[in-house]
Amino acid sequence: MSDLFGADHDEGGPARQRRVLPWVLVVILLVIGGALFWASNRAEKNSPTVAANQSTEQPPAHDETKQTLASLQQAVNDLQSARQRDEGQVADLQRQLSAEQGERKLLSDQIGALAGRVDGLEKARAEFTGPANRRRGR
Repeated sequence: MSDLFGADHDEGGPARQRRVLPWVLVVILLVIGGALFWASNRAEKNSPTVAANQSTEQPPAHDETKQTLASLQQAVNDLQSARQRDEGQVADLQRQLSAEQGERKLLSDQIGALAGRVDGLEKARAEFTGPANRRRGR
C-alpha cells in the first residue's frame, strides 16, 4: 500500500508539476487579457470623440464641484461653530469646577477649625471633671 501512495506524495514530482502548470498558464492569460483591456480603454479615452464628449460634459461637472465645495464649506462652518460652542461649555465647566474646589477648601478649613474647638472643649472638660473625680475618690 505504501507503494501506491508514495508516488503521489513526492513534493517536487512530475505529477505536481502537471497540476500547477495549467494554473500558471491561466494566471498568465488573465494578466495579458487585463493588460489588453486596460490599454484599449485608455485608447478610447484619448480618442477625439471621447474628448469632445468630455468637453461638453465639463460644465455639469464644474457645477457639481461648486456644489461639493459649497457643502464642504458649510460643513466646515458647522464644525467651527460646534467647536466654539464646545469651548464655551468647557470654559463654563472649568469655572464651576474651580468654584466647587474653592467651596471644598473653605468647608475643609471650617471642619478643621471645628475639630480644633472640639478638641479644646474635650481637654477643658477633662481638666474640669478630672480634679472633681479625684476629690470624691479620697
